[in-house]
Amino acid sequence: MSMPASGANPAVDVGSRTPVLDRWPALLLVAGVLGFVGSLLHPTGDPTLSGDAAVAAEIGDPLWTPSHLLLLVFVALLVPGFLGLARSGVLSGAARTAARVASGAAIVWVVESVPHLLAAADHHALLAGQPTPFLTAHTVTAGIVYPLGAFPIAALALLGGRRLAHPVLNVLGAVGAVAFGIAGFAAYLLGSEQLLDLFAGSMLLTAWIAVAGATALVRRRWSPSSGTEAR
Repeated sequence: MSMPASGANPAVDVGSRTPVLDRWPALLLVAGVLGFVGSLLHPTGDPTLSGDAAVAAEIGDPLWTPSHLLLLVFVALLVPGFLGLARSGVLSGAARTAARVASGAAIVWVVESVPHLLAAADHHALLAGQPTPFLTAHTVTAGIVYPLGAFPIAALALLGGRRLAHPVLNVLGAVGAVAFGIAGFAAYLLGSEQLLDLFAGSMLLTAWIAVAGATALVRRRWSPSSGTEAR
């Protein structure tokens, strides 16, 4: 049996294993793909219904749980993904601050995503006029959480520049993030149904996150000599 090299403690030595935060490009790529698919699967509701009947039809849709499970994982991956990006050295100044804020906001977004996912359990209670704890928790918090989570991502997309993706893609990602944040504020705090279509901005938002992660992975492949990201 070979002996460990001098000075190496086999109980703690991790060799070449990469810490989770160093995998931020893959985390963002996977998060973006899951978020895009989750947004694509999200029930659209019945346009002929309104009020509680419309909400009940939406949360009772068979696609509600799988779509929101994907979205929950998407948001959870943003926490280490954006934190790793902030610590990677790719960004500096305001862009790095935006990445840190986006990571922290994603933590709050994860908390909101749990009752959002579980709102399907309140389907029958909503139709019967009974208490709907999960749905209520979601609607009370989403109007604040969505802008809080989306606007820092919009700032990151604009401030990060070519270090993250092509400028045109960065603008599209920022537009999608702002649209999603405005939709959440309008729908849950102002009760406006006219701006619900802005939730489609999540498609641009999640696609941009996937592109930013994929771009970083490609750059890493072409500069493998050190742990420092390609500028």
